[in-house]
Amino acid sequence: MDSQDRIKQLRETLGYKQGEFADILLMKQGSYSDVERKRVGVSARTLKFLEEKFNVSADWIRTGEGDIFMAHTPDLADRIKDILNHYKLNYHEFADQLGLQGAEKDIFMANLQQGKDSSTEMINKICKVFPDINRKYLLSGMGNLLTKGRANLTFVKDSDEINSLKEQVVLYKKITKMYENEIIELKNKLNGQ
Repeated sequence: MDSQDRIKQLRETLGYKQGEFADILLMKQGSYSDVERKRVGVSARTLKFLEEKFNVSADWIRTGEGDIFMAHTPDLADRIKDILNHYKLNYHEFADQLGLQGAEKDIFMANLQQGKDSSTEMINKICKVFPDINRKYLLSGMGNLLTKGRANLTFVKDSDEINSLKEQVVLYKKITKMYENEIIELKNKLNGQ
């Protein structure tokens, strides 16, 4: 398996179609398709973008070593707590719903209470037991808690989080503007201006 195969695996894990993923990566679908068909490699810009937007490990894409997502996703525990809030479950009830018992249950609850990350296996189990949970949201924080066709719920806990979200919006707007300017420059170069 090479980096192009891993990019495809990532896209499928996140649940995107090729065209949707190409749009997110600010690429034409044909150019993205060339990556998956191994006509071109994965660019450094794409690796950096995936790290920043989805918390994807560039090392995993390059070499296949480690996990798809960086080991310390700071908000994953909070996103799992959003599920508890939505379903009005406490830690014990949530662990019971997941079918956890004994030491596995105790470790999971302790990790969740301490804000430690859950394994990819646990995320898969959560998505299986709670099928209306948006896998993309759980993995990356992108989108809404619930899948399409469900209520668009997000949970804001305090003013610090609101300020953090506002800062992220400003940053995304700057990044978008930067890419728009790059596109204009490239078009001008292509047109000989």
